[in-house]
Amino acid sequence: MNRAELATTVDRLTEDERSYLSAYLRMKERISDTAYAQEMNQRLKAMQHGNEVARDQVLDLHERLSKSGL
Repeated sequence: MNRAELATTVDRLTEDERSYLSAYLRMKERISDTAYAQEMNQRLKAMQHGNEVARDQVLDLHERLSKSGL
């Protein structure tokens, strides 16, 4: 498939399909990004050593950001 055919195909996708495609492409990029893999490993190790965020803290932050319009 050439670029023109690809563009035509993407233009025909629904909003949900484009959203899925966008997430899929981001995931494909991240899989091959060694810096991203290293960062995720560091974050996992930090969480395993107690540097976590509690669910209630996340919900509270979400509520405050939503109220502020973010």
